[in-house]
Amino acid sequence: QEFKFFRNSLAFRNYEVKAKDIDAVINGGSTTIQSYLPYDQTIVGLLNKSFEEKDILIANAGLEGKSTYGYLCDFKYWFSKIEDLKPKYYIFYTGYNDIWNLSNDDPDSPQRHCEGITARQTTKHKVIDFLANNSFLISSVLKLKNKYFEKKVTFNANKYGSFANKGSIKYTSYEEAKKLNIKFRNPDAKRASRYKKNLENLKKIILAKEITPIFITQVDSLGNYSPAIRLINDITKNFAEKNNFIIIKLDEEIDLKTSDFYDDVHTNKIGSEKVANFIYSKIKDLF
Repeated sequence: QEFKFFRNSLAFRNYEVKAKDIDAVINGGSTTIQSYLPYDQTIVGLLNKSFEEKDILIANAGLEGKSTYGYLCDFKYWFSKIEDLKPKYYIFYTGYNDIWNLSNDDPDSPQRHCEGITARQTTKHKVIDFLANNSFLISSVLKLKNKYFEKKVTFNANKYGSFANKGSIKYTSYEEAKKLNIKFRNPDAKRASRYKKNLENLKKIILAKEITPIFITQVDSLGNYSPAIRLINDITKNFAEKNNFIIIKLDEEIDLKTSDFYDDVHTNKIGSEKVANFIYSKIKDLF
């Protein structure tokens, strides 16, 4: 199926909309933006379809590779720049990228300047991004390039992930995972410490801006099999419950299969429908 990936003028992966009409912003990584699925098959696209009768709109702020550190940067350099952006909720579909991101070891350091939040970390791309953001001429040229010289990418989003193809491990439910005796590895302590720091810094923004947050845990194509996933999800749930924030325990409650993913991490059309329906059932009465 051929489709065009697009963002609107506010940089959200949505059709064009006024900032004042956005009721919620959902943030996360590639599992949120879902670049390799048509918009209407993505979790956010399906949520917006479900909310049409209520005239509720959710903006998709996802970006490949974004971790909780990226959320901090978004509030500073993106959301704060959008006039009239006052959503009722900020939704964080979160945790997975914090498992693997071993950079940003000191999120409190003012020297970091929001680096290391995406895959574009080569010197070449940093220069391109800087010039694009600070040069009107270059920015205009890039817009014309994107408009008239579209880049076509071929990708199979109907295949199963490598775990499923190997057939060695099936999707592990939350209850099954509690019976597993798999030890955490040493890097997990480092991940946990950094993730907790990022959440505490996010809490400062939440309180200062009087935001109502919603946190959603995640799984991959093996469900809760990974000790690192379980660790991150436990931290997310403990943090939300401790601070009386809304928490949606997708890892515990959703009924998914390995075949609902087109690779080891990302849900395909069927999996996205399941996730969207699950999230909708949890938030439909909040609006």
